[in-house]
Amino acid sequence: LANEEALLFLIEFANIKGKFIQIDIAFTSGPKSYNCSVRPSESTAWCGDVTESGWEEVGPTQYSHFAIGEAIEGRIDLREFGGTEVPQLDEINVMVGGCCGVIWMSADRWTTKGTDHVGSGDTSDSFEDELSGLAIDGSGEDWADRAVLQNDPAGDAEEGFLDLTSGYAFINDEALLFLVEFADPQAPYVHFDIVFETGSNEYLCSADPGSSQAYCGDITSGGWQDMGPTEYSHFAIGEALEGRFDLREFGATEGYQLKEINVMVGECCNYPEWRAADTMSFREPIPEE
Repeated sequence: LANEEALLFLIEFANIKGKFIQIDIAFTSGPKSYNCSVRPSESTAWCGDVTESGWEEVGPTQYSHFAIGEAIEGRIDLREFGGTEVPQLDEINVMVGGCCGVIWMSADRWTTKGTDHVGSGDTSDSFEDELSGLAIDGSGEDWADRAVLQNDPAGDAEEGFLDLTSGYAFINDEALLFLVEFADPQAPYVHFDIVFETGSNEYLCSADPGSSQAYCGDITSGGWQDMGPTEYSHFAIGEALEGRFDLREFGATEGYQLKEINVMVGECCNYPEWRAADTMSFREPIPEE
């Protein structure tokens, strides 16, 4: 809500014990766009002008106040940014990982454009695999008639984090498709690391909540050769993790084998702060359709 002095907001959480680094608040004030970062236990935010798509530092807030507890609550003072127009709140991002490279990411996003799904990221931008008819939307409903390929014991995850239970996968002429179910979809995590092979090459792709893309690297030689975000493949996280690796993505048309799914938690990127809270290993060859 807004009054003559400030914009006030409150965003609730599904799990107040979920881990994060900071919360980024994006808003506009007149012709200007701003991003302010709020860290736990701090009442001020560090802000920048992002109108021109870059970052022009504004510094810490002087009049605006914020608090993070069972929710994030804030008051953006009109005096703060030199305007008299009521600011427009655009989105709230839950930031995780290690600032500020490719492993610095939004684990969930709330926007003024619609309702945020309870769970782990929106699934509104679903993609349909034409050959199988499966919608890559994170629900898993259209996998009900398919056989489980890999079971993972419930309760074997690190306590307090997301626990993987059942895995499904198959390959058709265009893609490798998979679905992994959870014991509790609302349990905390940062992202999923998916490891798979195509013949002699091995890859790792990270799937983040709220994103239909994954960020991939070639790990064949034991290091990391950056490949960037996927172009043809699609992913969704909701009640389950669902994905479609397009065969065009990695320059191979055969030899695809899903190896493991890792639930990554902590702060990237050094063990033990950054670690897998649970792992599902696929031991059987992926069936073809």
